Amino acid sequence: MEKKRELVAFYSFEGNTKIAAEIYAEKKGAALYEIELLNSTKGKIAFFLSAFAALMKLKAKIKPVPADIFEGIEEITIASPVWASSLAPALNTFLASAPIEQKRINVITVQADEKHEGSEKIFQYISRVAGSRSASPGKFTAITGSAPGKAPDREKIAKQIS
Repeated sequence: MEKKRELVAFYSFEGNTKIAAEIYAEKKGAALYEIELLNSTKGKIAFFLSAFAALMKLKAKIKPVPADIFEGIEEITIASPVWASSLAPALNTFLASAPIEQKRINVITVQADEKHEGSEKIFQYISRVAGSRSASPGKFTAITGSAPGKAPDREKIAKQIS
């Protein structure tokens, strides 16, 4: 079995980002890794608390990331929902601890806003983090998902991923 050279790491609150990450990984032949919170909660209150934490650039407690998922990886694609024009806190934690040095870092953002307001800020933020850790910024893709509380539309998401 051939070792994957690209890893798609994602956090998804309601499923839109998970679908985007799965489709992208399948098209690219990349490995897929879901970043999970230690204490996962759902609902409107959890959504608003997570958005506030994202705005403040806070980190979240995530389940340990196995070191072996990075073996042979040259490119990491980060897939995140957009909350308050910011990266999900779980991904702040992942970026701080993942061995991204000497790797290309791509970004996929997923949000209900069709204008993708705030997505560019996430790409710029991740580009700064990558540069400070001897990694290089790669491709940026903004995806429109379903509105909060609505079921993800796999077909709609798939049409936006090249």
